[in-house]
Amino acid sequence: YFLSAVVGGRTWLEPLAAVVPNLQFFWPADALTQGSTITLGYLATVTLYAACLVGAAMSVAVILFQTRDVG
Repeated sequence: YFLSAVVGGRTWLEPLAAVVPNLQFFWPADALTQGSTITLGYLATVTLYAACLVGAAMSVAVILFQTRDVG
């Protein structure tokens, strides 16, 4: 994934690579060009991963805006 080449042995960048979401899961073109099929298990995994990303983003938004007067 995109930060693996940047991290490449630099231990101080590994936490950043762990926090940045791996969006490569949402790109099935590589598998399709190699003749693989998209299974229901893959779709379930990608859906769960997307739900976790949305949940994390919403949690950060709630934490940031909980004490603000918006409106």
